[in-house]
Amino acid sequence: MRILTFTPYFPPNVGGLETLLGELVADLAGRGHAVAVLTSSEPQGLPERDDWYGAEIHRFALHSPLYRNDVRSLARVRSAFGAARAAFAPDVTHVHLADGAVMYHVLTRGVHPTATVLTVHSAIAASEARDGTVLHNALLGADVVTACSQSMLDRVTTVVPDVESRARVVLNGIDTTRIDPTPLPAGPPCLLLVGRHVPDKGLDVGLRAAALLTGEFPDLQVLLVGDGQEHAALLGLADEIGIADRLEATGALPSDAVAACYERATVVAVPSRYPEPFGIVAVEAGLAGRPVVASAAGGLPEVVEDGVNGLLVPQDDPAALAAALAHVLRDRELAGALGAAGRTRAVQRFSMARHTDELESIYRALVTAD
Repeated sequence: MRILTFTPYFPPNVGGLETLLGELVADLAGRGHAVAVLTSSEPQGLPERDDWYGAEIHRFALHSPLYRNDVRSLARVRSAFGAARAAFAPDVTHVHLADGAVMYHVLTRGVHPTATVLTVHSAIAASEARDGTVLHNALLGADVVTACSQSMLDRVTTVVPDVESRARVVLNGIDTTRIDPTPLPAGPPCLLLVGRHVPDKGLDVGLRAAALLTGEFPDLQVLLVGDGQEHAALLGLADEIGIADRLEATGALPSDAVAACYERATVVAVPSRYPEPFGIVAVEAGLAGRPVVASAAGGLPEVVEDGVNGLLVPQDDPAALAAALAHVLRDRELAGALGAAGRTRAVQRFSMARHTDELESIYRALVTAD
């Protein structure tokens, strides 16, 4: 098949969606499909044309015309976007809905009409998808709507009920070979926090929980991975609550270096204060064989089964998070069992092979129907 993928975020930019789609596109191309990706050249000024494991990459300045309300630039991008779409002449189009850049898909889908799959990767507010908006139009125009978790799908069908009959869950996938399980490390306990340094991720909650643990675990180490707008504030908080001397902040890291961080961890916290659409950090921790303590919100309970491969706690509650972390740190046998179950669950439910199989089946059914 000729598969056109539209996503505003793609490698080498770093993030959960970028990692997912980088692996998915490579997997589809490796299965013999012709794949083209239309994506953003921002913010890094990336080349307009590129190759990704055999897939064509076409990049455009998608976001800056929208932010500036620059009509002339938007028209130029729209024209180039539509030309690339027509030149590739796909059999099926897969739109990954992550922000307002989906407008370019809506404006150009008539240049080469195809069956369309639209995947929702982030929560949609009712005001954003009300009748007549670009998001509403994009959702109604899709032949199949998928979401990365049941929680996210429920949100979509609540906001736009008309898509319910053609909506389904396709759980995210991950290349299960890129993180190997290792025994829990000896020595001082290490709490790992991974994610973009933004308020939604609740990393400040993780740091406050760590401060509450230091009385019982005086040699506790905290490993903070990632970067973002709250980075300086998080370092300032660590100093304020007295854990700066036990905190190692690595900044943003490539995936192989992140895998090494999981190997150093005794337990991984995912203290998101908003409903995570999925929870890739929890899956990665499971692949590494590490127990997870996560917020009971959004798609996280679909990754972390309470008492099986981790523990779930209320959002934005440092004391509850600290109590659950202490429970795991006190009992090395429990930590090992939770980590082993996490590895099994990740391989069985969240592999990229399973993810690609499901999408490939959807594509084939749509192309055959046409």
